[in-house]
Amino acid sequence: MTDPQKNDPTTASETDDPGVAGDPGDPVGPVGPGDPGVPAVRPGLEEAVKGALRCLAEVLEIRLLSDDERARIASLETEAEVGGAAGGMFEFVNEGMREAMACEMAFAALTGPMLEDPPEPWTIMLDDDGQVIGEWLAESRREEVKRSGRAIFLSPDFVLYKDPKPKGKGRFVMPFMCVPLPGSDNDLTTCGMGTPSGLADEYIRDLMGSPGKEVATVVIGINTGSAPKVSSKA
Repeated sequence: MTDPQKNDPTTASETDDPGVAGDPGDPVGPVGPGDPGVPAVRPGLEEAVKGALRCLAEVLEIRLLSDDERARIASLETEAEVGGAAGGMFEFVNEGMREAMACEMAFAALTGPMLEDPPEPWTIMLDDDGQVIGEWLAESRREEVKRSGRAIFLSPDFVLYKDPKPKGKGRFVMPFMCVPLPGSDNDLTTCGMGTPSGLADEYIRDLMGSPGKEVATVVIGINTGSAPKVSSKA
């Protein structure tokens, strides 16, 4: 499995410090339906979310995030975006987490090895015109791209394309990934899967018992029929 956090452009320097995940006083204990800020969960919804994720990866644990936890994660993602990518040389935007945090409910999940290619690259690089000038490649695509000679491999799984010629400086983006819920209940939709950057990843790991680095974290945003889908994009 390629751990999504290994492709996080913000983790090269700032997030190597094990103390950056959160303040020592951050509440990281378990929450439940009776706790403030935790919305009621429709029966079967958690299983539906797990089922959606199982088409991509082994699901080890899932947790509904409280309002306070979501606010903390959003704050950490903002901090990561302000810091930028590649030591601040490039702009960084985590669109996937913005989308997930804009949903009615958000679940954090721990996953094992990927069973299928993700619906989008974990990370892409866009120029000022929004053209894709670089991206993370799933293993199934790497040999074909290598043979084509149309890209420069910066690492075993990330390439810069020779064409089109980039306009402007470029920015790293961690995209929103649609993961449809299984079943026939059409008023439930998975609005998106986001991959937390290094700061939020460490906080989520604290919330979920500090699993080993071989385990990946993702956040799933859900809307039900009781609330319209909200997009955080401008």
